[in-house]
Amino acid sequence: MADTSLQWRYLRPSGSKVKCIEFHPMQPWLGIADEAGNVSVWDLHTQQLVYETKLATPDEVTFEDAMLQRAAEREPDYFGPHLSHAMHPPKVKVSSGAAVKDMQFCDDETAFWQMASQHSQLHHAYSGSCHPHLGKVGGLRGHRWLVLAIDAKVVIQDMISGQAREAPRPLWGNKDPTALAFLYANAARLLGFDGGSNANEVILGPVMAVGSTTGATTLLNFITLQVYAKLVGGHKGAVTALLPLGSVAPGGPDRLLSAGADGTIAVWEPSTAGRGGAGVHSPVATWKAHDGAITGLTFYRHLGDTPEQPPIKLATAGEDKKVLLWDTDKWKLISSIRALPKGNVDALMFSCHGSAAFGEEPCLLLASQERPALWGLHPGTGAVTQLLAMEHLIPPGHKKVPKVYTAACHPTLPHLLAVAANSGVAILTFDAYDTPPVALLPLRRSTAEEAGEFEGGLLDDPAAGGDGGLDELEAVLDPDGAAARAAAQAAAEAAEGHPQEAGVTLLGGLVDSTSKGQAYLTVVGKALWAVFYRTSSRDGWAGPQGPRQLTAELASREVIARLPHAGKPHLACSASGRCISVVWPHVRHYIIWMAGEGGTWTQLTDGVATHLVWATKSSTFAVLYAPDAQMPDLGPVSKKKAKAREEEQARAAAVAEAQLRAHQATSVQVYEVDESSRQVVQVSALVDTGSERPIRLHAGPLLGIAFTSTITNGSRTGNALQFYSWGGSQQPVGPQMVEPKWLAWDPQVTLCALAYEDAVTLAVVRPEFRAFASLPIRQAVSGVWRTHQLFLLTPDSLVVAFAAAGGGSGRIVGLGGTNQPFLEIVPLASLQGAVAESENDAGALPGEGMRPGGPAAVLGPRDGNLWLADALGQPFLVPLTAPGLRARCKAALNKLEEAREQAEMGLVREHHDEVARFLAALQPEGAAEAQKLPGLSLSAELSLAIQRGQYTQALRCLEALAAGHTERAAIAAMPALPQQESEPAAVDPVTALDSSIEALYGPPGLPPPGMPGKIADSLAAEQPNFLSMRKAGYDSDDSDASDVSAESEGGTIDWDVPLKLPRSVLLAAKQAQAAQEAATNSTFGTAAASIAAAADQALQLAAAANSANETEVARGALRIVAAGAAGLATEQVIRVLLEMARAGMAREADSLAALLSAPGARKAPQVVALAAAIAQDPLIVQETLQSSGLVALASLYTHAWRAGNALNALNEWTRQLETSSGDPDARVTIQAPTAMS
Repeated sequence: MADTSLQWRYLRPSGSKVKCIEFHPMQPWLGIADEAGNVSVWDLHTQQLVYETKLATPDEVTFEDAMLQRAAEREPDYFGPHLSHAMHPPKVKVSSGAAVKDMQFCDDETAFWQMASQHSQLHHAYSGSCHPHLGKVGGLRGHRWLVLAIDAKVVIQDMISGQAREAPRPLWGNKDPTALAFLYANAARLLGFDGGSNANEVILGPVMAVGSTTGATTLLNFITLQVYAKLVGGHKGAVTALLPLGSVAPGGPDRLLSAGADGTIAVWEPSTAGRGGAGVHSPVATWKAHDGAITGLTFYRHLGDTPEQPPIKLATAGEDKKVLLWDTDKWKLISSIRALPKGNVDALMFSCHGSAAFGEEPCLLLASQERPALWGLHPGTGAVTQLLAMEHLIPPGHKKVPKVYTAACHPTLPHLLAVAANSGVAILTFDAYDTPPVALLPLRRSTAEEAGEFEGGLLDDPAAGGDGGLDELEAVLDPDGAAARAAAQAAAEAAEGHPQEAGVTLLGGLVDSTSKGQAYLTVVGKALWAVFYRTSSRDGWAGPQGPRQLTAELASREVIARLPHAGKPHLACSASGRCISVVWPHVRHYIIWMAGEGGTWTQLTDGVATHLVWATKSSTFAVLYAPDAQMPDLGPVSKKKAKAREEEQARAAAVAEAQLRAHQATSVQVYEVDESSRQVVQVSALVDTGSERPIRLHAGPLLGIAFTSTITNGSRTGNALQFYSWGGSQQPVGPQMVEPKWLAWDPQVTLCALAYEDAVTLAVVRPEFRAFASLPIRQAVSGVWRTHQLFLLTPDSLVVAFAAAGGGSGRIVGLGGTNQPFLEIVPLASLQGAVAESENDAGALPGEGMRPGGPAAVLGPRDGNLWLADALGQPFLVPLTAPGLRARCKAALNKLEEAREQAEMGLVREHHDEVARFLAALQPEGAAEAQKLPGLSLSAELSLAIQRGQYTQALRCLEALAAGHTERAAIAAMPALPQQESEPAAVDPVTALDSSIEALYGPPGLPPPGMPGKIADSLAAEQPNFLSMRKAGYDSDDSDASDVSAESEGGTIDWDVPLKLPRSVLLAAKQAQAAQEAATNSTFGTAAASIAAAADQALQLAAAANSANETEVARGALRIVAAGAAGLATEQVIRVLLEMARAGMAREADSLAALLSAPGARKAPQVVALAAAIAQDPLIVQETLQSSGLVALASLYTHAWRAGNALNALNEWTRQLETSSGDPDARVTIQAPTAMS
C-alpha cells in the first residue's frame, strides 16, 4: 500500500534528459545537469535560479583544440610537431551535450557538514562541542565551487565570482572521470609534509578524489590541482561511486570507499603510508559485493530493538537487482534483499524523515528506470513499499514514456527529495512537520525546595509558576468545573495527608527531578520506552589539554509497555505524568497506561480514536472518535457490461453512503482520569460542534478542535479552529481562527504561540484572545514555552524568542515609558553551526551553535542546556550558559537581581546597555536593577531615568549627551543650563495650530483682536466686498507696503504715527536676532550632531515630563533639542513644536520659527508655519506659505484669521491660476462665513 506521506510538489521541466542531480547539504539548493550540457542550481524554497552555465560538448572541445593548433603552426617561431593535417575539426553538434557523470558542491558549509556528520555517525556527538573539527577549511573562504565530472575533464566553477578552472584527463591517465568526492581532514603525510613527528598531524584542507574509467582514483589538491596520490588495485572496471568515511579515532584523517563496475567495493586510508610505492596506495579492504556494476552506495542508521545509539551501516545496490546491507566494523554482510520484482535499483539513498530512523517507516529510498515510481525499503524487515507513483511526470498530450534515471535526498533536510527524469526534475516532499515520536516525561520533585534552579543550571520546570494563571483562566471560562476540580483535589490531599506531587519516578525512585538530566518517552522496536539521560562533561578528542565536551549519558531506561501496532504513534502525557497515551491514527486506536506504586505501568483504558490530547493541568483528556466506514458486501461484479455499469454505480453510491455515515459519527468525547481510584469517567459523550465535522484536536488549557470547514483571516486561509472549555459544558471560547500547524501555551497561560507556515503568531489570552505580534520564522516544526521564553525549532535553525505581556493586554511598558509589545529573538543554533567564525566577544550573545541535521523535537531547557531529540531519538544539547543569554534567562524567570549580577560578572561593560534594555522591558521592576549596572552609557541611563520617572536626572543625562559626552561620569561635571523665562500658557498638542491661531485672532470669520474699529466695522458692513482693504488704509500693491499701525478716534487715520518697515525687512531682522540669540545663549552650539542623535530621547523626556506636570524639565529638554533644530528631521521638528505648545514656550517657538524660515534652513514650509502659529507670529506664517508656493493655503489663512495682507495673498493666488490655466479672466472669490441660524 502506497505511503501517502510522500507528496508531489512540482515538476521543473527540461528540454533534455536529466541524469545528474545533487543537493547542497546546507542550503536548499539543487544542482541539475541535463544531456544538452545545461547546468543550473535552483533554490527550492524560493524557486529562483541561483546559478547556470552551459558546458562545451566533446565536439566543441575537439574543434577548439584543432583551431588553436592550426593557429600555433602558422606562427613563424613555432617549433612543435605539425599535427593540424591530422586534426579534422568536426561540425559542432550542440544537441549532443556534455554528459555530466557526477556533480559536487564544495565550500565552507559542505566541508563543515561532511566532517560533522562523519563524526556523528561514528562517535555519537551529543552537542556541538563533541565535534573535533569545526574550524575553517583552507582555500574555501569566500567561494562556492560547483565541481562537474564530464566526459573529457573535471570542470570547477565558482558560483560567486564566475571563475572557472579545469582538471584535464592526463591527470588520471587520459581516461574519463566518473565519480567525485572530497576528503577534508587529511594527514600531513598525504599533503606532502612527509617527515618528522608531524607527519600524522591532521590538516584541514580540501583534497579532491576523482574516480575514472581505469578503476583508479586520483587524489588532488583542490586549489592547485597537484596530484597527491593514486588509489589503485581496488577495481578492474570503472569507478561508479565514491563515499567519504570518517576516521575510526575521533579527530583522525578521513577514509574513502569506492565502488566499481565490476561489482567490487574497496576501502582506502589515504593518509596512511603508501602501500604500493611513493604516492600509490592499495586498499585496506576489498570484496566482491554484486554480480554486476554497483549503482548505489550510501550509509544509513536506524534504531533496532533498544533506544541506544545505533551503529552506522552501509547499503549497496547493483545491477544484480539486489540491495545489500553491510556492517561497517568488519564489512560483513547483514542482509541481502531483492528489492524490486523487475529492473535494477538505479538510485539508493538514506532519508531519516520523520520517524523513519526509528524503524517505524522505511528509511532507504529506491528508484529504477524500469518504472516511474519511488520505493521505500525497511532495512530491519526487508519490506519494500511503493511510496509514490510518478506516471504524471510527463505532461498530458506528450507521447514520451516517463522514465526515472536517478534520485537524491537532501542530507540535512531529508524531507526534500528530487527525482531526475526524461521530462525534467520532480520535487517531492515528506511532511516537514513530522517530528520524532518523543514526549517529555515530568519527573516527581522530592521536595518543594528542589523546584527552581540547581547549581548546574536552570531547571525551568514547566509546571513551576504556571498554576495561578491557569486557575484564573479556568475560573473565568468554567467557574463550576474549576471549583469542582479544586474541591476534589483538596479532598484527595486531605485523605492522603499530603499534597499530590506531580511527576513520576524511574528505576524505583532513583531518578527524580533532582537528577541532572532529562527524561522522555520514545517508541523503539514496537515498545514504549522511558529513558533518562544525564548531562556530563568529559575530555575531548584532544585529550585533557583540549576543550571539554558536553555530552549526555543514558542513565536509565525501562520498557513501559509492548505495543500492539506497527507504524508511527503519537505520544502524550497527562499533567501529572502518571498517565501516558499512545495513538495510532492509521488504525484508529489508542491506549492509556498509568503508573502505579513502585513505578510499574499498567494499561488503564483503550478505545477508537485518531487523536487524543490532554488538558494542561488536570488529568482530563479528549479523543476524536472517528470510526471506519463500514463498506457493504455487494458480491462479485457481473460479466455483462450493462449490468456491470449499474453495479459499479451502486457500489460507488454505497461507498459514499458508508463514508457519510462514518463522517456523521465522528465526534469529540471528553474523559477524566481519577488517579486515586484509577477510574476513567466520561465528562462529555459529545462536544457540541453543531454542523461542523471535527478532524483534529489541539491540547492546552483550552481544548482546540479543528473542522473540515475553511475560513480566511487576513492573508491566511485554512481549516477553522475553535477553542472550547474543558469543563462539563464545553462552551466555545473566542472566535474561530485559521488552524495552525501546532500551538503552545506559556506556563502562566497568558500567551499562546500559533505556528503557521510563514510565521509564528503570538496571541494574548486575557481578557480576550487577540494576536499582538508575529515572529518572522518560517516552518517552525516544534516549540516549547517556558516563562517568557519560547524555544522554536525550524528545519535548519533554532531560536529563542523572549516575549512578555503585562496587565492581560499583551503589552508592556518598555524603555522611555512606551507601551509596546516586548520581543527579542536570539539565534541559538543552525545547520551551519560554527561554519562562520563568531565575531562576538566574551560579553556579547554567543554565536550560533550547531543544530543536528534532519527532523528533531524540542524537549525544553534543563540544567542550563536546551534539550533536543534528534532523528534517532537521541538527545542533543545546546548550551544556554553564555553570560548574556543566561542573564536573559534569569530575568525571564523574574530573578532580576541574579540577572544583573550575572551581567556584572560575565559581561564586559560595553554590553551592559543591551542587558539593561532587556531587564527594563521584560519586567516592569527591571529598570531599577538595570540602573545598577556599572557599564551603562548615558543614553541607556537617560532611557531608564525616563521610565522610572526620574526626570531631573534624565535632564542632566540629556545635557551631557548634547554636549558630546558618552560616559555617565560626565553628568557631575556638566554646568546647569541657563534658565530662561517662558510664557506660562500651554496649548493642547492635538489642536496646537488651531488653538494657537484662535488664541491670537479669535474664531474664523471674526475680526482679530486689536484690529481698528473702523476696519472692523467696514468689514462687517461690506461682507460681499470685504476683501477690498484699500479704503481702510491697507496698501495691497505688494507684500512690502507699509501697514497701518494705528487709527485715530472717529475712524480717521493718524498720519503722524511712523510707518512699519516692509515685511521682508522685519522678517530678516527677526531671523538675524534669533540666530544671534541661539549662538549666544546655547551651550550646545558646537554639538549639533550630538543633539540630533539624542533628539528622540529628548522628545521622549519632554513628552513624559509634560504628562507628569514637570514643566521646567520639559522646557529644559526642548531648549536643548531646539538648539540643534537645523539637523532634525521634519517629523522631529513637528514633535518639538507640539511639546513646546504643551509647555507654553511661545517665545522659544517664535525664535525657532525665525530660524527655520531663514535662507538655507531647508525645512518644510508647513513646519515653519506651525512654529509661527504656536509662536503667535502671523507675519512668518503668511510669508512662509506664500514663498513656498502654497499660495492657496496662504490666502485662506489670511482671510480666515484676518492676519497678514489678505489682498496681496489673494492676488498671488489669482496670478498663479492665470498662469496655470492660460485664462486671463481666472479669478478667486472668497466669501465671508455666514452665521448659522
